[in-house]
Amino acid sequence: MIYERAITLKNGETATVRNARAGDAEEIVGLFRACREETDFLLSYNEESKLTPEMEREIIAGMNASERNALLVIECGGVIAGTAGFSEVRDRIKLRHRASFGVNVLRDYWGRGFGRALVQAVIDCVKEARYEQLELEVAAENERAVGLYKSLGFKEYGRNPRGFRTRSGEYQELIEMRMEL
Repeated sequence: MIYERAITLKNGETATVRNARAGDAEEIVGLFRACREETDFLLSYNEESKLTPEMEREIIAGMNASERNALLVIECGGVIAGTAGFSEVRDRIKLRHRASFGVNVLRDYWGRGFGRALVQAVIDCVKEARYEQLELEVAAENERAVGLYKSLGFKEYGRNPRGFRTRSGEYQELIEMRMEL
């Protein structure tokens, strides 16, 4: 699936949402590492990741060859400020109507419309790929993200009060959200 769109952000800045390219791999791996340091709302910690630029290049190649999955980046001023990836929940006949996704945005770009642009691009791509439902899990404490998803039409359908267990042993509640397309 090919995607590329220029967008205007809240403050008038122009950014481009596009498919990740092989040449982006090192910057994307760095972005993932930085995002994990900046927030405790993501799935993993840096020490758990074995992702290398070479591995990321392979992931990008596979996503770019797919009609049903994509890894998108948002670029502004020559910097990749965030990523969003989606894929089918599982390759089973009963589940092929469902896609799930995740988003990462560097803290310096929060509150400026980068996350909204990425999620809207995912919605556009998922519709084009003919999925019927888009799903995500979000930490309940991540109120900004929850508000963003609700504003775009996602509905809560469940909660897992012990969804994440942090390094300190505390639990984070996860909200399960979905959008029917």
